[in-house]
Amino acid sequence: PIYSAEASEETTGQSWLRGYQLTDANGKVAFTTIIPGWYQGRTTHIHLRLRSTYDETDDSGSNTMQLFFDQTLVDTIDTTVTPYSSEGKNSTTNASDRVYSQQEDGTTLMTLTGSETAGYAATVNVYLPIS
Repeated sequence: PIYSAEASEETTGQSWLRGYQLTDANGKVAFTTIIPGWYQGRTTHIHLRLRSTYDETDDSGSNTMQLFFDQTLVDTIDTTVTPYSSEGKNSTTNASDRVYSQQEDGTTLMTLTGSETAGYAATVNVYLPIS
């Protein structure tokens, strides 16, 4: 995989699949994204950074976390949906992923509703400790 906005990937200045949003008065935000592809050694996941204030030059008051997908859904997508199926099934499952099993232990597993044709939706509660 290649991440945008990473000097080591030679993608500095590119921002695909990145962005930010401010929460509403209730602390909620909604975003549209894709189910990401996978790479060797990690299960399918999305990175999410929460900040108590937004300033692109300041990382203080932030919490970076990862969101995970149901294993059965990911296995199905990896073997039946183009272009995911061209890479095949990921050998690293949620259960064998170091972040999912050691740090998250399923607490950030998203439950998706919907279908391949209609699209999927998920609701996740995440918290940012503010001191």
